[in-house]
Amino acid sequence: QTSPSRPLLCPPAPPYLTVALPQALLLFSRALDTSADCTRLVADSWLELCVPDSEAALRLLSAALQLRAAWEGLLNRQLEGRRGEPGRGPDSREVATLRQGLLEFLQHEVQYSLRRLTALEKQNLYVGPQTVAAAPGLPGLFQGAEMTPDEEKGGYRVTEFLTYNCLTSDTDLYSDCLRSFWTCPHCALYMPFTPLERMAHESSCRPQPQEGESLLGPRGRTGLGHG
Repeated sequence: QTSPSRPLLCPPAPPYLTVALPQALLLFSRALDTSADCTRLVADSWLELCVPDSEAALRLLSAALQLRAAWEGLLNRQLEGRRGEPGRGPDSREVATLRQGLLEFLQHEVQYSLRRLTALEKQNLYVGPQTVAAAPGLPGLFQGAEMTPDEEKGGYRVTEFLTYNCLTSDTDLYSDCLRSFWTCPHCALYMPFTPLERMAHESSCRPQPQEGESLLGPRGRTGLGHG
């Protein structure tokens, strides 16, 4: 008598595969690597996310960094409160603000493509430490984070999980040619910017979002799109 066949045991899927993409990749990946204009991101060194609109990609990444920082801060205070430290628990208004921000972020509409990298692409994924380029204006985009050159991947380590401008790309050498004139809606400055310089300037120039205002601007409440 033969025993019934058993289903194959599969490892649990990464958490970002069970909710909306690409936002969940930015929220839950253990490692995020970006190109110079952030239109190409690689999660955990194997899953490539491309957002063709550089401004949309930068806004999405900037919002994800703020949400992850706020989330981590609330979790740390929650743990401190459980240890009995007085006055260290999370504030209910901060929790509500984070919840609303996460909902808007996951519902935000963005065009993107997603694919798994090949073995050969993984071997040639990073520029290496010899090709680190200057990154003017980035502290405004990355909320004043102290960036240090990554000695293995190249580019700049922004947080424990994010490394900026470490991915190989044919367009990085010609980034100066991508500048176009733009007027800042906050200070009326008019001059040529690359998409990255434009986003960095606007991030440092605009007022901080008020309570109830989306981190992604007026489109932050729309549904997710997949292009």
